[in-house]
Amino acid sequence: MANAIMNKAHLTAPRLPAPSVMVLKTRRAAPAVLVLLSTSLMILLAPPTSAYEGPTKAPDLTDYVSMYKDAMENVWDNEKAIKEYKKELEDKSKLPDEISSIKKRIGDKVLENKLLWERIDEIQRLNIESYKLDKRTQKIFDEAEDTIRDNFLGVNGVNEVYPDNKHRKIIVVVDPDDFASSNYTRGIDAFIDEIQKSADVDVEVQVEKTIPISSIGCPGITNQCQQIKDRKCNNPDHLLVIRESLQLACVSSEFASRLGWPEVKFSENDDMTVSYTPLEVKVGGEKFQINATLKNGLIEKAWSDDQLDGFSLKINSVNEGGIRLEIPESFFAVPEGTIHDNIIVLENGEEIHSDARFEQGRYVVEFSFSDTDPKIEVIATYFV
Repeated sequence: MANAIMNKAHLTAPRLPAPSVMVLKTRRAAPAVLVLLSTSLMILLAPPTSAYEGPTKAPDLTDYVSMYKDAMENVWDNEKAIKEYKKELEDKSKLPDEISSIKKRIGDKVLENKLLWERIDEIQRLNIESYKLDKRTQKIFDEAEDTIRDNFLGVNGVNEVYPDNKHRKIIVVVDPDDFASSNYTRGIDAFIDEIQKSADVDVEVQVEKTIPISSIGCPGITNQCQQIKDRKCNNPDHLLVIRESLQLACVSSEFASRLGWPEVKFSENDDMTVSYTPLEVKVGGEKFQINATLKNGLIEKAWSDDQLDGFSLKINSVNEGGIRLEIPESFFAVPEGTIHDNIIVLENGEEIHSDARFEQGRYVVEFSFSDTDPKIEVIATYFV
């Protein structure tokens, strides 16, 4: 197997024993509320259909992604400090007063991280809410996106159309090379104007080159692969990122942050690293944010199975690689009458070796994966 994504020296926790019983269950069923009204009374009091749509929701343009990253950096700094303090405690020459002072500093950092994790959870919740639209606005944007897709997607270099709910706009991406080779004769500015006038919402048209991620997975080092791996964005303020369509592109760091497009980095030995911070997984009606860092792979899709306490990932692997997951403790719902035992990882239905441990309110799970575009399942198991 290829190099693991993290230094093995950091994988200190031994693998937990395999469970004796795996419990299958339905996740987080919402309580039912029965409202008994007569049919005539319901008809009499029913408001117009538009009243059910609720008030228009104002945009929330707060940069929660940057807030999240800042809080996470503080957590990592505190964890580093705690390790240093614990090393100081190993010094047998320390006086009792010095030992007490060190222990107090450790306690302060642990408490600070506890509060930081609570803040991170709140930031994640607010970030998810900032992308939600009220029903009326959602309908308007759905119709605008459908109109643009029906009329322009795949035409004159348009290769991507998607909504930016947070900033209340539709994003359209035009490949300049594809546009230049098209039959459109009025110029790029006229084409952009045509796209923007086709919908009654704000439309942002980006003209930039995209590269299919499949071009990275070349055997050996070919000229094409080398050009991609050595590629630097012309604008030094831009980042090389992966879009949801699994295409590489150069965009501003601000744009990448607000759309959640992860940055791509290549090492000297051509390994690719991509960090999804965070990756959203929906369980029932609830959304969770998981940190995922991949080496030599991308996440095509993340989803949950209501019958299992866990989630699945479809990996697009460009080589053998590895992954590190940081999962909120609240993600796993311990069924009544059971005890949480372990987290196991399956690749294409077969259990594989993984290292799992609990740190600072998060489950950390690390494992390697194959180069066959595997389906990964991360599942919590229980003793009855």
